[in-house]
Amino acid sequence: MPPSTVLRYSLCAVLAAIGLQTIAILVLNSGHLVFTIDDAYIHLALAENLLRGHYGVNLTEFSAPASSILWPFLIAPVSGLPIADYCLLVFNAACALGTVCVLWRVLVSPGPGASPGGLPPRTLSLWMAVLVLACNLIGLVFLGMEHSLQVLLTSLIVLGLVQETQTRTAPWWLVAVLVAAPVIRYENAFLAGPAIVYLFLRSHRTKAVVAAVLAALPVLAFGAFLSSHQSGFLPTSVVAKSGFRGLRGIVALLGETLKTNLDSSQGVLLACGIPILAVAALARGRDAGERLFAAVVATGIAAHLLSGKTGGFGRYESYIWGALVLAIAHLYKGPLGRFTQSLGAWRSAAVAGLGLAATCLPYTAIAVLTPLASNNIYEQQYQMHRFAADYLKAVVAVNDLGLVSYRNPRYVLDLAGLASKEAFATRWQSGNDGWMQQLAGRYDAKVAMIYDDWFRSIPREWVRVAELRLGKPRIATSRSVVGIYVIAPGETGRVRGLLAEFAKTLPADVTLVSAPN
Repeated sequence: MPPSTVLRYSLCAVLAAIGLQTIAILVLNSGHLVFTIDDAYIHLALAENLLRGHYGVNLTEFSAPASSILWPFLIAPVSGLPIADYCLLVFNAACALGTVCVLWRVLVSPGPGASPGGLPPRTLSLWMAVLVLACNLIGLVFLGMEHSLQVLLTSLIVLGLVQETQTRTAPWWLVAVLVAAPVIRYENAFLAGPAIVYLFLRSHRTKAVVAAVLAALPVLAFGAFLSSHQSGFLPTSVVAKSGFRGLRGIVALLGETLKTNLDSSQGVLLACGIPILAVAALARGRDAGERLFAAVVATGIAAHLLSGKTGGFGRYESYIWGALVLAIAHLYKGPLGRFTQSLGAWRSAAVAGLGLAATCLPYTAIAVLTPLASNNIYEQQYQMHRFAADYLKAVVAVNDLGLVSYRNPRYVLDLAGLASKEAFATRWQSGNDGWMQQLAGRYDAKVAMIYDDWFRSIPREWVRVAELRLGKPRIATSRSVVGIYVIAPGETGRVRGLLAEFAKTLPADVTLVSAPN
């Protein structure tokens, strides 16, 4: 079986897995395709307003809730279509298939100490299966966000550097990828930056300078655009999730981030990858390009551990974890290939399975649990959207912004602060427990749908009228129960009546429990 056949089988297997997951989601969600994370709909809500010439989730105010510079603009043309979810699914599936091609190209390329004939077909097939699961390719597709494209770009960076070590030439497509990567996701700079230094040190100085300048310009221009709206240099989502509060506390923040990441299993595994790469980087018998390549990936991992995150249904670290696994597969292709062949087909499959269980269990679990995660969002945030847009038809206050605001023409008060500079600043800087009531009054919010324990205290004026409870085990939502409060005086009776009508339309597993009068 030629290597090209292995690639075709791998592409068909990934496409079949995506198709089966889509069918399972549609069955669980009564025919609705819903992504596995609410944040996808923050980008879609922003994108639909971009078509109206406005940057923000609410048309009446500027906000920067997106964690990507370019992604909302990429999806804006389809954001208003009835099939927008399917368009994003197809695009992410195409990115996943593109990543499969990149993985295959790296595996079939000559590696240090590898056999000139390349990996045998069975070994190549096994490695492809392992890498597809290790890179979380299936799970990322159903996030509906930029992460499938992010993994494709970082995989292309690895491929470009691998080809440079073998040919001493740097293709211009690699320069284009290095420019695009940080604009798709800020964290990509952790790998793209060292890769640009690699090109400079390997005498591709013109390409390195062009890549550095063109990569920096859109980031700086977007930062200036945000600053011109008194929103700081970084998007609110990046600031909120990173904990960044200014340069003065940067050292303490780096230490806290590193500690948090090392408290997670994937953070520990990423850290373990650094010495493995360091062995290759310091090996005197290796080619200088291979040694520098290992140093580039190790530097990217260290930068992510200091400034990035892990978790988020596998989305935060998948790009750098995929780069690590792919780099190790290339750098140690010779000894790993010989070891795999010596075991035989069944034993090597068993070892690969154990390796996946030890290092990539979260991603394997995500691939299995994706339909249930989608159903969580359908049973919670999608139902919240229905109540706000179809029943209440008034301003609501929430802490999960995405689906409630997408395709909702009314103002949505984001108490978490991603879409409201005022709420973000007040929540984190004010010791005043009355800030929620003040903001709700200012924006004439009638109802709040929130996780109670996300806030230090709930305003005494708010009347708890019900709670929305998930019907299945919680996988993707932050909490299983959403508290529903009436904010506006005199609206309690009307809201209770609307909730009673709404309850009749809920999925069978979801319960709306009314609070006593």
